Amino acid sequence: GKDGKRKRITVRGAIVGSDISQLNLKIVQYGPNPLEGEEAKVSN
Repeated sequence: GKDGKRKRITVRGAIVGSDISQLNLKIVQYGPNPLEGEEAKVSN
């Protein structure tokens, strides 16, 4: 059968599920205004 065939499934690829939605909220660049309270939430 297809036992010898390997199928690669990219869990962290282009498909964005509810499980990795939080990763998209990471702060990449800080603006001129400080984010009070947000920094503590992101850096756990």
